[in-house]
Amino acid sequence: MSEPEGGSPPEVAQTASDAQTARSDGAPAGMSNAVTMALGSVIQEATAGASRGARPRAQPVPPERYVLGKHLAAGGQGDVYRVFDRQLRRDMVMKVLGDWWTDDPVALARFVQEAQVTAQLQHPSVVPVHEIGTLTDGRPYYTMAEIRGRTLSMVIEAVHAASATGWAPEAGGVSFRRLIDYFHRVCECVGFAHARGVVHRDLKPQNIMLGPFGEVLVLDWGLARIGSRTDGQSPAPSTTRGEDDALMSQAGQIAGTAGYMSPEQASGEIELGPPTDVYALGMILREILLGRPPTLPERMGVLAPIVAAAERPLPEELIAIASRATATDPDARWVDASDLGQAVAGFLDGARKRERARALLEQAEALVPRIAACEAEAADLESQARVILDPLPPSAPSEAKQPGWELEDAAARQRIEAELATVEMNRLIDLSLIEAELPEAHAMLARHYRKLHATAEERRDPAARALEAKLRVHDRGEHATYLAGRGAVTLYTEPPAQVELRRYELRGRRLVDTHVADLGPTPLVDHELERGSYLLVLRAPGHHEVRYPVAIGRQEHWNPIRPGAVGPTPVVLPRLDQLDRDEVFVPAGPFWCGGDPQAAGEVMPRQRVWVDGFALRRDPVTNRELLTMVNALIDEGTAEAEALALSVVPRHRGASAAEAGTLIWPRLPSGHFDLGVDDEGLSWGPTVPAFMVNWHGAVAFADWESRRCGRAYRLPGELEFEKAARGVDGRSFPWGDAFDPTWAGMRLSREGSLRPVEVDAFPVDVSPYGARGMAGNTISWCADEYRREGPPLVDGIYLPPGHAPTPGERALRGGCFLFDAFLLRAATRHNTPSVVRDVTLGFRLARSL
Repeated sequence: MSEPEGGSPPEVAQTASDAQTARSDGAPAGMSNAVTMALGSVIQEATAGASRGARPRAQPVPPERYVLGKHLAAGGQGDVYRVFDRQLRRDMVMKVLGDWWTDDPVALARFVQEAQVTAQLQHPSVVPVHEIGTLTDGRPYYTMAEIRGRTLSMVIEAVHAASATGWAPEAGGVSFRRLIDYFHRVCECVGFAHARGVVHRDLKPQNIMLGPFGEVLVLDWGLARIGSRTDGQSPAPSTTRGEDDALMSQAGQIAGTAGYMSPEQASGEIELGPPTDVYALGMILREILLGRPPTLPERMGVLAPIVAAAERPLPEELIAIASRATATDPDARWVDASDLGQAVAGFLDGARKRERARALLEQAEALVPRIAACEAEAADLESQARVILDPLPPSAPSEAKQPGWELEDAAARQRIEAELATVEMNRLIDLSLIEAELPEAHAMLARHYRKLHATAEERRDPAARALEAKLRVHDRGEHATYLAGRGAVTLYTEPPAQVELRRYELRGRRLVDTHVADLGPTPLVDHELERGSYLLVLRAPGHHEVRYPVAIGRQEHWNPIRPGAVGPTPVVLPRLDQLDRDEVFVPAGPFWCGGDPQAAGEVMPRQRVWVDGFALRRDPVTNRELLTMVNALIDEGTAEAEALALSVVPRHRGASAAEAGTLIWPRLPSGHFDLGVDDEGLSWGPTVPAFMVNWHGAVAFADWESRRCGRAYRLPGELEFEKAARGVDGRSFPWGDAFDPTWAGMRLSREGSLRPVEVDAFPVDVSPYGARGMAGNTISWCADEYRREGPPLVDGIYLPPGHAPTPGERALRGGCFLFDAFLLRAATRHNTPSVVRDVTLGFRLARSL
């Protein structure tokens, strides 16, 4: 043995004079350094004299072979010196029995037994004994290799001191897991002794040395008791003391260290087996967990409540191992230290896997900022590209578009890099879960899948269901509220109204509103609802019934407030005289527009936009209605009225878009026009949408109808049309997300020739507000001048434009009888010059309320 190496304050060697004061556990108080605590054998005997430690110590005279060196430590049994072995030419440690024990045959026998047992336990964690002999004064001694390092108790204290908020390595690099690894090696050493019939009886952190190169040494075998082997092989170690019953401990004698002794050892039992050491090892493990030696009340108590008060998280497996090892009943403990060691090895195997898994997870986490940076860079590059490309007409030369294309290509490269990094991140996380069931990996995957799920759910992507399932697999409770998917609605109305709650449910692949409950009068304040799409039917005397769709997202509160307003914006119910029978009301509020990757045209990004309340004609303007206007103008008998009628009446296409072609409707001798059958044999039924009318003709009809009815009609704004078609929940079609050709007028709806049909021919093509034909049959002119990026918004509010006849292209919405399904999606955008007439182009009227 030796003094601790290095110059750190905890390891400064004690002087001999420091080691004279007795300590309450039987060891001199000065033995606080590593070597003194490691070598000091503590013997608590009821008959022992209290004054032994105060007697003067005789300087030993070693045999000629040794040169006496520094006094290293003093213990209850004797003294430890450094000596130089002349034959082996190396420093050694010599332990000498204290001269006050020379007349005590039991103490003498214990000393010799320690040397003999230590010598016969040939194990890497037992210090080898080189020689045993007798000094000239008759005292026995033995020599062994010099050890440098720290005691386990010192390292436990250092690790806990470094782990103020969580487990962290101490200055020497020892971590909590390394402590458990050291403990496992102690169990292996003691298990080796148990297999050979040796019970240590004085195991404690001070008797375990940790060397600078990873050595783990179990010291102080002076109280060892030799019994029968547990492996049934070669005989147990033999000692002089073991051959003389008179030298063995007698009943009632207590040997060991308070706090680590098992109950049976503390009660003075003689026949102590391996479970006694298992108990001491359990108390050592407990000290590793808690960072302090056990006090008597704790030792006699239950481990669980003490562990519950620990400052750092403790592995449940180790708590269970320590609890079993320190059971009061020896039969309830591990059979021996080898069994205990196997349990600890099982934990370490899992810990090593967890360490490898955490390393993989750290690599995955390191990719998160990179992914975010790539996505942000891509978005920025795409925005720069739009600044260049959006103002350019499609016919612009490639040279003008090239800078924008380069930015788009750079953005695409960033998107690819982000996707590849995401794939690698998921691969690393999956590998970490293969290594160990790591909670951190599950948490990271849960966050990842929640992000993907939220995006997919916003897009109404069917993949959202699979992503939700993956989120549920990895969630450990953090996302429970999100997964529960509950939200709330707050709604005020003018005047107060009774509220019927209806929920949109999928039936026959279509969303059908189904009665849920009557909620009573408004206001509704923080009324809780499950995630989903709802229809609130509002009713008040003297007012029209209002259909008010509501979309409740996960953890979302639907509380409509017009941007810039203070407090909730009430839904105003139209009076009975404010709405005509052929109109539907679209109440003010937000809706999800754009964001449909399957739609055609320059689809707007998904965003919530506020649209003020307006009335919309239930159907497109029909041939009958247009004919009424044309003939009424003819009847006015003025050249101006005649010119207007001739500009509005449907015509064939001219030689160019700006030229009017020949009349389609036949003209009667009276000057009136008639529907009948045109020269191509096409029947112009009275309830078929009016088409072959350009934007200017549609505006003229709106102005004429306004004069006739006394209401300010206009063409609907582009986003008014989209909201009226799909409601507020972002559905793809007026009826939901699925499609069937029989649900709306498109090219596969009917066999035979393709032509527009009556406005009521497709009863499924009805919007949440009751508007018909919003998906198919005929495209509708909108008031807006077409903008590639979408109509302008003012603080998130869409304000429909007027009818200023500026040149350029106009926005169109809705699908028609010649289109495929993707062109009928509510987010699809069309555009064409305002002077164009086409068999697919019709219109309908709207007005602000």
